[in-house]
Amino acid sequence: MEAHGGRIRAESAGEDRGLRVTFTLPVAEEPAPVPAPDAPPPRAGEKIPVLAVDDDPNALCLLRDALAAPGYAPAVTGDPEEIPDLVEAKRPRLALLDLVLPGADGIALMQTLVAVRRYFGQRLCPRDEPER
Repeated sequence: MEAHGGRIRAESAGEDRGLRVTFTLPVAEEPAPVPAPDAPPPRAGEKIPVLAVDDDPNALCLLRDALAAPGYAPAVTGDPEEIPDLVEAKRPRLALLDLVLPGADGIALMQTLVAVRRYFGQRLCPRDEPER
């Protein structure tokens, strides 16, 4: 939330008294045009490669299966050090990245992916900033 200029706050009057969650977001600006990707559009019948990174093996299996079922070509890993090789070999058009990985800074990994965005069809945006 804070990565996008917003705030989130949780308050409770005590046990069994409920929870109030308040969040604020800045007013959205007109989005900048996204440059056309260097990667050509997929041909008919071609499976679109998608990178999925998560340290939870169960989540990674679910992601792999959920991506494969509708016909995507998932490239999955739980090891952040494998990302550069997977990006180079598979040239994914989308990345699903767990930003809270042990021993790795998820935001830095996302920025690395943005730096090689020529492989991606759209820009990458974090959903959340990891808890501090």
